[in-house]
Amino acid sequence: MRPLLLVPLLLGLSSCGLGNLVSGCRSDYVRPNFAALQRDLSAARVRWQTTNVQNYRYDFSQFAAPVGFPPIRVTVTGGVVSSTENLDDRPGPSAASFGATIEQRFDEIAQGLSASKNEQCELFSVDFDVSDGHPLKRLSGTAKRGLEDGFGQWEIGNFTRL
Repeated sequence: MRPLLLVPLLLGLSSCGLGNLVSGCRSDYVRPNFAALQRDLSAARVRWQTTNVQNYRYDFSQFAAPVGFPPIRVTVTGGVVSSTENLDDRPGPSAASFGATIEQRFDEIAQGLSASKNEQCELFSVDFDVSDGHPLKRLSGTAKRGLEDGFGQWEIGNFTRL
């Protein structure tokens, strides 16, 4: 008869926030609202497409725990990446390997959302520019107990229309 008491106990733990301990997530884990993130992505993409910006540049920085990559500047001309350059002298991959248009950054976010939404303990957040919709920041990773890394983020700054 005692094993039957375990089910109500686990359900009770889950409803009071301690379920994260049972599921393997960190105790402070709050699951992202993936439906809302998808709506935000769609709305931002429409704002971006409405502006029809084809010539711009931005600075891109990326961190994938525990590695920080050198920041780069990406220039897009006619809707195509026309140049990339490292902004500091840290060793790392070629700037060209991280060059992408804003439309490609939207695709990266969509792929990340799709891959993350069915995973346990997933972290995912994204911020968009309120005026033209271009992405500003993407963070993703895991909140599984015992993992101190397992996340990454990228940021776009100094966005300039040319």
